[in-house]
Amino acid sequence: MGPGAGCGPSVPVTSAPRRVVEAGTAVMVLSAPISISGTQLGLAVALLGALWGWREAAPPPRTAIDAPLLAFIGVTVVSALASDAPGVAVPRIAAIWTALTLYLVAGWFRDAARLERFLLLLVAAALPFGAYGIVQHFTGVNLFGSGGAMHSLVLGERLIFFPRGGFSHYQTFANVYFVVFCLACGLAAAAEDRRDRALRAGAAVFLAVVVVFTFTRGIWIALLAALAILAWVFARRAATALAVAGALVVAALLVVPSSLRTRAVSMTDLGTNVERLLLWETAWNMVRDRPVLGVGIGNFRAAQDAYVREAVPLVMTRTHAHNVWLQVAVERGVLGVLALLWLFLALLGAARRAVGDRAARRRERALAAGALAAVVGLLLDGLVQNNFGDSQVAFCLWLVAGVIAVCARGGAQGEASPGAVAEAAA
Repeated sequence: MGPGAGCGPSVPVTSAPRRVVEAGTAVMVLSAPISISGTQLGLAVALLGALWGWREAAPPPRTAIDAPLLAFIGVTVVSALASDAPGVAVPRIAAIWTALTLYLVAGWFRDAARLERFLLLLVAAALPFGAYGIVQHFTGVNLFGSGGAMHSLVLGERLIFFPRGGFSHYQTFANVYFVVFCLACGLAAAAEDRRDRALRAGAAVFLAVVVVFTFTRGIWIALLAALAILAWVFARRAATALAVAGALVVAALLVVPSSLRTRAVSMTDLGTNVERLLLWETAWNMVRDRPVLGVGIGNFRAAQDAYVREAVPLVMTRTHAHNVWLQVAVERGVLGVLALLWLFLALLGAARRAVGDRAARRRERALAAGALAAVVGLLLDGLVQNNFGDSQVAFCLWLVAGVIAVCARGGAQGEASPGAVAEAAA
């Protein structure tokens, strides 16, 4: 019998709902580092199975971010209805459906051991496409042909390409692989067998190298912050892994010294960042004119046209503010910003409690630490990108939120999921 077996209602081991959920979840996690459409298809199938199963067993539990998430959705709906173009804004509300990932994970994987196995699938799927991303960085090869021409930049005397794997944009690739790296670190710390720990740590180090070769400056900062958080949580146990990661980063610097150095220094060069600064100025002016509810989700570009200085040409995308908080302020107003702040404070608080719970099992603390590092890193990148406006990055956020919910509540209390009870009964 597994932990929590016999506790509460269960889904029969041969039940169709359980098979549908596990098939959909497998597609979801295997596609997450590769394909947006595959991820969403798997999520949709898993949710259908979960809804079916919850009719026969326990419903999904409450989480720490239920109230702020509901508040954020409420503000989004009200701002869309009150906007000058509700016909554009209202349909965009449907994009929030990926938040159901949180309830799929929290409701089905109440046993962290089962969650760990599915996260291992995620890391395994990421490894070959991570290698493909490194090849893309040096060659610009694009086997999938998605997203048009590869984004490139001349740094020093070398032409470098921004890898995007199977996605259509390099920012998606960078954010997704950063999250997978953080979860891989949590999996490595959760392993009890020395061989498993070494294999998982090796995967995490490789994914860190992939993140470096994304040449995405916001994600570089996120990577440093994640390493600092993991070192803070695991202290001596993380020292060796951090030393290896640092050595590989130094090796990467020796391979392509001028391009990496030039890219890093460009973060402090106002000349190379003038367009982003102008977009922030424009967004702030929009917020001042519509401070309470904003212009409505999806109306950023149309509303922005009246604010952009025509004398200053912008080649950077003008479809968003390149800052999560400014984007939310423009589209949902101050009320949206407050709701989002509440949501992240609740999420970080739950993660911090899970990590700091000395009575919890090693697996829960380790996975929670990886999830905490992922959330903090995504928030840092969100200061220079509207990363949560990307559906795949939003999915990763809700996946991580589900991991935090499981670690903060389920595993530490010995509470079993419907699927876990079914396995124990088999």
